[in-house]
Amino acid sequence: MFREDLYLSALKTKRLGGKFRWIKEVSSTNDVLMEASSVFGEAVAADIQTKGRGRSGRGWFTSRGSLAFSVVLPVTEPSILMPVNILAGYSVAEALKAYAPVKVKWPNDCVIEGGKVCGMLIDTRFKGERLEKAVLGIGVNLAAVEFPEGAAAKGACVGSWYGGELRRETVMAEILNNLEKFMDGFASGEVDIRALWPLYSANINREITMHRNSGVSKLTEKGIDISGSLLAAGVDGTEERVSSGEIGYDFGC
Repeated sequence: MFREDLYLSALKTKRLGGKFRWIKEVSSTNDVLMEASSVFGEAVAADIQTKGRGRSGRGWFTSRGSLAFSVVLPVTEPSILMPVNILAGYSVAEALKAYAPVKVKWPNDCVIEGGKVCGMLIDTRFKGERLEKAVLGIGVNLAAVEFPEGAAAKGACVGSWYGGELRRETVMAEILNNLEKFMDGFASGEVDIRALWPLYSANINREITMHRNSGVSKLTEKGIDISGSLLAAGVDGTEERVSSGEIGYDFGC
C-alpha cells in the first residue's frame, strides 16, 4: 500500500504533486491524467500498470515494489518540453544518488552501470498549435526483482545496490521536489542545463552508438545545448547537434 501521509510529509513543492491520487491498478498513470480533467501539478501513482510504455511505443515492465507515477506539467510552451526531459533525468538521478550510482543517458533514461533503472515519457495534447496538456510519466525500478526474459540484461534495480529500506513515497516526493526546483531555476535563468550535464551524464566524453533514421553512427558525446539537444563529435572530429535518436538500444524493462 502506498502511504499518502508519508508522501505528503516528504513533499516540499508549491505546485507539483500536492493534488494526488494513488490507484491500485491502471493501464498507465499517463493515461489517467491525459484522459481526466486533471490540472497543472496533479499526480497519480499506481501499484500496477497493465499497459505501461516507454518511448517509441515500447512496453515498460512495472515490477512489484517499483515506483510508477505521472504528473501534469505546468508547461504551455512546446519549446520547453525537451529541456524538461533533461531536467526530469537530473531530478531522478539526484533523488537516487544516495542509494546507487545513477547517471543519465540522453535524453533522460537513468542507468546504473549501463542498466536502465528508470524510464520516462512525456505525453502531450495540442489544440491546434497550442499545447493544451503535458504529462510526464516516470517508472523507477526500486525493489530488486527478476526481470522478464529479454529485459534482464538491460534492466537495473536500485534495490540491488542499496541494502536499506527504500520507500516509494519518499523517493517520489524527492523526485518532484527536485523537478520543481530545477524547472523554476531553468525558467529564471539560474539553472543552466548545459553546465549540469557533465555532472549527471553516463557518457560524457565517451564513444556512443547513435541509432537514428534506421542508421547507426559512432560518435563521441560532448554535451548538450540550451534546447536539450545532444552535442557529439564524429570520427573526423566534426561536432554535430543531435535532436532525435537513441544511444544504444533502448529496451523497456
